[in-house]
Amino acid sequence: MRKQKRKLIIVLFMFIVLFTNKQEVFAIEGTESITYDELWSGDYKILNYVIKIDVNKDGSLNAEHSVRAVVLNNEEDTIKININKTDWEISEIVPISNNLKKVSMVQEESDKDIKCEFNKVFEKKDIVDFKFKTRIVNLFMVNYDKGEAVYDFKLGNLIDMGIDNIKILWNSENMLRVLSDKKENNYYAWEYSLDSRNEYKVEVIYSSQAYDYTFENNWSNRLGEWKKSLKKYGNVYIYMIIGVPISIWIAIKEGRARRDVISMYKQKYGKDWWKEYFWLD
Repeated sequence: MRKQKRKLIIVLFMFIVLFTNKQEVFAIEGTESITYDELWSGDYKILNYVIKIDVNKDGSLNAEHSVRAVVLNNEEDTIKININKTDWEISEIVPISNNLKKVSMVQEESDKDIKCEFNKVFEKKDIVDFKFKTRIVNLFMVNYDKGEAVYDFKLGNLIDMGIDNIKILWNSENMLRVLSDKKENNYYAWEYSLDSRNEYKVEVIYSSQAYDYTFENNWSNRLGEWKKSLKKYGNVYIYMIIGVPISIWIAIKEGRARRDVISMYKQKYGKDWWKEYFWLD
């Protein structure tokens, strides 16, 4: 009897697992079939994210973002892409695809997002393909001693958003060195999946003469580094600017007060003033 109950419990458990973990293959016109997982959470899921980068004459980057997402809930007309920890300083952002009504940078408390607003409302299971372009500044650091300009392109929270595939394409023109052995046409490629989450590093190195890395174009980059440093060590800087002068003022004030007391004890007790001052017999 107990064995039969145990078997029944096992069968019921398998039944629950099979019918709650639903996966459904479906297709939208003009796209390949994908697997839709009912266990995905949130309003949407980003399936693919491609960033294609070209370097401008002043060292800033033109980045074309191509995104594919699936809507998980009904009536969705906005997708937000979190770019915390990327070090991207975006000076311009414009939509490319016709289905985008507006693309903007929004910051709420510590979250920094690219907000993509569409000109239609999407329904559950709709596949959304869209493109926009950004201009990213202050990402290079020039080492004049070595004669190099280094770009460290961080993916930040894109790695943590559960995106199935991320690809970076970087124009190979004028490159000095690059940490990639893959190439697509004239672009070096880095590609990451959910399985290679912690194994990414996009670093590109140019000669300091390759682009207009002059002081005028680099001063804002230096300011950007100072801002990053301020964000990281802000409390230390605040103490140095405010706390140190106050500490010195307090020390001077205490020193003057103590000097006055010692002078009074000297006058009152003569050469043995220090015994009274330190409460000694």
